[in-house]
Amino acid sequence: MPGSTTSRWPAWSCREDGALDAITLEVWWSRLVAIADEAATSLLRTAFSTIIRESNDYTVVVMNTSGQTIAECHAGIPGFAALMSVLTRQLLARFPADSWRDGDIVITNGPWIATGHLPDIAMVTPVFHNGALVGFTGTAAHVPDIGGTPDMGVTDLMSEGLLISPLHLQVKEVRIGDAPDRFVICFNPDAAERDAAVRADLIAKLEDMIARSDQLSATKRAELRGKISTMPGLNRFLRVTPGGLLRADKTKAKAEENLDGKYLLRCADPTMTAEDIALGYKQLLEVERGWRDMKSVLDLRPACHRLEERIRAHVILCWLALLLIRVAENQAGQTWPKIRRELDRIHVGTFTGPAGTFRQLTEPAKPARDLLAKLAIAPPRKIHELTAPRT
Repeated sequence: MPGSTTSRWPAWSCREDGALDAITLEVWWSRLVAIADEAATSLLRTAFSTIIRESNDYTVVVMNTSGQTIAECHAGIPGFAALMSVLTRQLLARFPADSWRDGDIVITNGPWIATGHLPDIAMVTPVFHNGALVGFTGTAAHVPDIGGTPDMGVTDLMSEGLLISPLHLQVKEVRIGDAPDRFVICFNPDAAERDAAVRADLIAKLEDMIARSDQLSATKRAELRGKISTMPGLNRFLRVTPGGLLRADKTKAKAEENLDGKYLLRCADPTMTAEDIALGYKQLLEVERGWRDMKSVLDLRPACHRLEERIRAHVILCWLALLLIRVAENQAGQTWPKIRRELDRIHVGTFTGPAGTFRQLTEPAKPARDLLAKLAIAPPRKIHELTAPRT
C-alpha cells in the first residue's frame, strides 16, 4: 500500500452501454480485495505492534479518486474502512487531487479527521496508471506507544501522546553517479507557503528601507548599505546597480522560489524506502523541538549522572515538565513564557514587628487571576505564615 503506488491494469470488459457485466465486476472486485488482503498480510508480518498482530487492530483499503472505499481487507476493523474514506476526502479538500504525485504519502493521527485517538496512525498514498491518478490506498493501524500518560484516565489530547498533523510528503529519490549515499528530496506544501510569505515580508521591508535612497548622497547610501549588511535576511535580496543605487534583487527572489518547502535528506541505509527516510527525519524534528523547548523554555541546567536509574529519572522528570507546559499552554491559550511572566508577579512579603512575623501574598493582578481560573488552580492563600515573637 503506502510505498507501492503503481499498478498494471488490464483492459476492462464492458457491455456496449459502458457498464460492467456481473462476471467482470465480480472478478475485478475480487482482485481489488486480494490486493488489500496481500497488503494486510505484509502489514501483519512487518508490524512491531503486538496489538496489530494479535488483535487485528488495523485496516487496509483501496479507494477511488474521490476517496470512496471500493475494497477492504477481510481481516482488521471494518469501522476503520469507513473512517479512511472520510479521512481521504478531508485530505483531498486540503490537498487537491491535481497536487498529488507518484510516491506521495500523507500521514496523520489527528483524532478529528482520522480514527478517533492518537495511537491509531493513518496513511494515504495515491495510485497512478500511465501518469494519471486512478485511486488511493490507505492503512490505519494501532501502535502501542505514542507517548502520553500510561493510565486510561486522560482527559485532554496532550496527555494522550504525540499529535501528527496531516503532512503531505512529496518524496523523490535522486541518484548521483556512483555515490554510496542516497539523496531524498521532500516537498512540504505548507512549508512552501510559509517560505513564500516570509520572503515577501523580507522584500517588503527591504524596499521600504531603500525607497528614498536614490536621493541620498553616495556616502549616506553606503552607510545604509552597511546597515543592511548586518541584517542577513534583508541583505541576501539587496542588489547594488553599477551606478551604486540600491534595489531589491527580484532575480534572486525568483530563484529562491524553486527551493520553497524543499528539504534534501541524505541516508546510507540501502533497505529503507524513500518514504520511510522522510518520515524518520520528520520524527527527528519532533524530538529536536521537544529537546529545544526543554533547554530554552524549561531552562534546564547541566546535570551529570553515572547511574542508569538517575539518568532515566532525570529524562522522565524533564519530559513531565514539558508535558505540564504543553497542558498549561493549551488550557490557557497562551505561551509558557507569557504565563510564567504573569505568575511571577505574585510575590510573598515577610513582615516582622513587635507582634511577631507574618508572610503575606501580594494581591494577584487580573491577568494572573484569569490564568489561574483557566488552569483550574485555586488562588494561593493570602497569609502564608504567622508566628508570635519569642519570649
